[in-house]
Amino acid sequence: TELCLGERYARPLGLAHWAALGSLARAGALPALRELRISGCDTGDEGVALLAAGLRERGRLPVLRCLYVNAAQVGPAGAAALAAALSARALPALDALVLGGLVGGAGEAALAPALRGLPHLREVHLSAAAINDADACATASTLAPAAAPAAAPAAASAQGAPAFVAPSSLLAGPSASSAAAAAATAT
Repeated sequence: TELCLGERYARPLGLAHWAALGSLARAGALPALRELRISGCDTGDEGVALLAAGLRERGRLPVLRCLYVNAAQVGPAGAAALAAALSARALPALDALVLGGLVGGAGEAALAPALRGLPHLREVHLSAAAINDADACATASTLAPAAAPAAAPAAASAQGAPAFVAPSSLLAGPSASSAAAAAATAT
């Protein structure tokens, strides 16, 4: 089952909708939801925080494999709220997280440890995140398994390290290509 909401899907999403999603997650009322795609809404951090609250408070989306929140004006506070809700208990099957917005380094720093605790997570896509080289490298290293050497990206993937994708065109600083390469080593 896939649920697509937001302006991109001709289904505008307001705070009341985010609150309803949080309530449904809290109640365990979406047991068959495999993909949640939210794209094109301007509720920002507040909206994501409402969904996250439902997941934190005994919520569960047991078969959700992909959480896609794009063009939703999610900033560091929204990323931090989402990070607090990301757990193997709440999202045991999550294998892909796509988060587009103004997450930035602070949001990445909040997300990375939480993402590491998701047993099936294989892909993390952050777009329009305005991150710098240090942020990209820190996130990639946090997501890599501790036992995998940096020179063995294939081994890291085989051991279950999620791929971290940060578009190099969005990386700030003079050595964007080095950060993109560092991020790629996590794949």
